[in-house]
Amino acid sequence: MLAIDFRSGLTPVRFGWSPLAEIAASLRLTSGHHRPAWLNRWWCEARPDLAVASLGLLAELVPVRGYAPDFLTPQPAPGGPVLEDELHALVRTPLDLIEAELMALVAGAPDVGVPAVPRPLAQRTIDKRGTDGFVEAVAAQAAEYWKLVMAPSWPAVRSAMDRDLDRRARALAETGLAATLGGLSDEMAWREGLLMIDKLPQGTYLATAEAGVHCLASVFVADGLVTGAAPDGSFQVQYPARGRGAAWERPSPPARPALAALVGGLRAELLAGLQHPATTLDLAQRHHASPSTVSYHLGILHRAGLLERSREGKEVRYRRSAIGAALTT
Repeated sequence: MLAIDFRSGLTPVRFGWSPLAEIAASLRLTSGHHRPAWLNRWWCEARPDLAVASLGLLAELVPVRGYAPDFLTPQPAPGGPVLEDELHALVRTPLDLIEAELMALVAGAPDVGVPAVPRPLAQRTIDKRGTDGFVEAVAAQAAEYWKLVMAPSWPAVRSAMDRDLDRRARALAETGLAATLGGLSDEMAWREGLLMIDKLPQGTYLATAEAGVHCLASVFVADGLVTGAAPDGSFQVQYPARGRGAAWERPSPPARPALAALVGGLRAELLAGLQHPATTLDLAQRHHASPSTVSYHLGILHRAGLLERSREGKEVRYRRSAIGAALTT
């Protein structure tokens, strides 16, 4: 458990996103055997490009679970950072900091249950006692990964993250900072001025963050959170963007005129657009309608047996039933 202390009242909080942080988060998913269902389309499209990419060093730095060096995710610039600027910040990382974080990666973190695993490229760098050219090679591999795997889908990814940030801005205005931070993930909670993050398997680690907390939306973070600390004492918290599955959806086919005549125009569009499970908020944004209006029509479709619904954490997702699917084909 990581507890970030806000009780001084001086902690600045920023929301945003980071291309380099998305590279790291997506690499965790490509390295593992479990991928969320809503990422299947991205994975199928990205896999052929991954096969030809030279990512040995970069992949080694981003394990499926556990610690990844914080120098991989420098603080994002305000106003929508671009990858080139973040890579420039990456290569300017002090060499002593790179070496210290590489040693932490190779050693693992046995005190919190994260075992050491073989990192031959990182170990070789430490043994040579020199990181000259190391971070430049990391940046070059990140740029290659971006070009082959991330760039084709980046407009949709950025759009999904921007929609999430709009939600957070409304939440801040309507419910305040404590409720907004506590609602970022099922693994986060606000307790008497402490932001509790259920990240570490053993013990509770109290950290002050008077230098600030950067909350980064991500379409590649599924259930867990990625946290990191910057040299100035600020923290980064990468959380799952709401509606992130919509980044991989194709445009909805137009509703058939006969179906619209039967159930109504918006209901027909909702039914035709539910090729993949979606929440009320996702559908409201997609169809440019208010959440209350969409909820009303979803309820009618559900009672008519055309939709099924299921709960995933705090979200309710709708999908077409067999009858609903038959009506749209």
